[in-house]
Amino acid sequence: MSSAGQGELVSEMTTQEAVDRLNAQIAREEAEPDFARDYEDVPRQIEAITREWLTAILCRNVVGAEVAGFQLGDGSAGTSVRRQLIVQYNAKGRAAGLPERLFTKSTPTFHTRYINGITGTMVDEATFFNKLRPELGLEAPVSVHAAYDIERFRAIFVFEDLTVGRETEFCTAQTDVTLDRAQQMTRLMAEYHGHFWEDPRFDTTFGDLRPMSRWWRHIHKMLDRDTTHEAGMDGAIAVIPSGIMQRRQDIWRVYWEAVDEHDKAPRTLIHNDPHIGNWYISDGRMGLCDWQCACVGSWARDLSYSITCSLPVENRRAWEAELLELYVAELNRNVGRQVLSMEEAWPLYRQQMVLALYFWTDVLCHSQNLPDMQPRELTLELIKRITIAMDDLRVLDR
Repeated sequence: MSSAGQGELVSEMTTQEAVDRLNAQIAREEAEPDFARDYEDVPRQIEAITREWLTAILCRNVVGAEVAGFQLGDGSAGTSVRRQLIVQYNAKGRAAGLPERLFTKSTPTFHTRYINGITGTMVDEATFFNKLRPELGLEAPVSVHAAYDIERFRAIFVFEDLTVGRETEFCTAQTDVTLDRAQQMTRLMAEYHGHFWEDPRFDTTFGDLRPMSRWWRHIHKMLDRDTTHEAGMDGAIAVIPSGIMQRRQDIWRVYWEAVDEHDKAPRTLIHNDPHIGNWYISDGRMGLCDWQCACVGSWARDLSYSITCSLPVENRRAWEAELLELYVAELNRNVGRQVLSMEEAWPLYRQQMVLALYFWTDVLCHSQNLPDMQPRELTLELIKRITIAMDDLRVLDR
């Protein structure tokens, strides 16, 4: 089945059909575990990889090179299971300088397969790394292998290790995002937005990357956001301004307006989840990782989400107008003509904040089909930052 057809297969499922199919697949694997040996294989879990499979994916461009051995290192779990991978090669592999320290993401569990497979984000992430990332010179992970099997809800991503030969810090809500760093983040987003601005390949070569409105409506259904958002608002009541809580039903109106805007706006690549935890600092340079939510939509989603979630409230209030002006100038420069003015940018920047809120109320009180994705302390801090920004900028008065 083609990847486009596989994406349609996922989008047509009901939540219960997806759960039943996923449970059946995991039961089959437990009864008859398989191992990845050929290039086309997508391992059920990282422990199911072999030297043969690693040779196929890492050595295919070097005649005579082979993987002699490998070890799995430390890791963590969230929306995927992440593990370090240390590889040893034969003489030809070493002479070619093939990568020895790598980083993997896989989907071995019910929860990780639901969030990546049933939602279809494994297709989006693989499309980004295989087809779009090679065109960009920005600071972001480089994939040496990205593959998925949507029939069995499996995915595997193998990246170069971002910590090799450089000083790398992965950001948290406590990271000091200075004005210079915020400006770097703004320029980075303007770079990939500008590069793919109104790119006709979204209808052809990049066709597996979903439009934002289609992506969002599918996620809304599969993650039961009608329920989880309201539960998240109740769970975060202590950090949400009273003006927002008193008008919580108005959020739904602005929410769907913000989703629909992505069908009207000029199309570009969007990261779609650029919160502070997905940024890193490499030798002083800001980088953006975790592209599993990548899709095609409005620039405003990324910029509004990033500024709102990455900056403490006082810094956001002091810098956001300046950062928006910088973004507009950089975007126009990267596209090569004026495609956005401040007058057009400001209302869209305000509007898209509400979609950021729904990402985090859903994280706080998520569906039973999802894993715990982020620490509670971080989640509440980002809900606080987003809702204070919504209150400051009177987002619900649209």
